[in-house]
Amino acid sequence: MKKFTLFSVIVMLASALLTWNAIALPMTKIHMLENLTPEESILAEKIIGKKGYLLSHQPLFKESHEALMITKVIATEIEPASFQIEVVHQDDSRSIPKSVFKSPKLETTDISEALNKLLPTPDKLKHTLVHPVDESTPFAEN
Repeated sequence: MKKFTLFSVIVMLASALLTWNAIALPMTKIHMLENLTPEESILAEKIIGKKGYLLSHQPLFKESHEALMITKVIATEIEPASFQIEVVHQDDSRSIPKSVFKSPKLETTDISEALNKLLPTPDKLKHTLVHPVDESTPFAEN
């Protein structure tokens, strides 16, 4: 049996790490806009990460072409508490962002329930981007 030198071990470990990074699934970067409490925001970031997204902390649409909007409605006498999720896409800096995914309102006060039920996986979002339902509805409406 041949002995491995320290250099050989280092080369094998480095190649194993580089190979792992090369074959790992790429994360879909996305911006997040929300009106949540700080605790809900931290929980939302964790759930979004588990769904397969990587949050971008760059200015809006600079690093990613998609933005995730989480709208929290506080319960009133007329309307119950609910969450709604929308994903908007901007092709380039000169175009208007368009809504590519909009969930129905989910009547709940639990952000984890809302994200687990409403947020699409990155694969479903990419399918929606390739085959949009309605491209004529711009995000910026009058």
